[in-house]
Amino acid sequence: MDWKFENGRIFANAEDQSTLAELTYRVREDGIAVIDHTFVSSSLRGQGVAGELMKIASEYFRKHNIKIAATCSYAHAWLERHSQTYADILSTAFEDEATACKLDGRHE
Repeated sequence: MDWKFENGRIFANAEDQSTLAELTYRVREDGIAVIDHTFVSSSLRGQGVAGELMKIASEYFRKHNIKIAATCSYAHAWLERHSQTYADILSTAFEDEATACKLDGRHE
């Protein structure tokens, strides 16, 4: 998949430019990036794309020395499962973060 990186967004598009997968985040005043949304097109669900997206994002944050947290329930659960691998980038308040999916009309 051809991942693209924009300020606050990591994504991949289909040839017709429709979104195949997307992760959005905001950077808080304390410098922690909070993942607030993940999306995978229904045509790709069940193929490990969401996990791949989380790995790509986690490596991006690691490369840029950015601590992370997640309010997106999927991202939070994925980071909990991989907390040993990415312990160096998890914010100290990670476990205390509340999760709530960002609803923007793209969830089915």
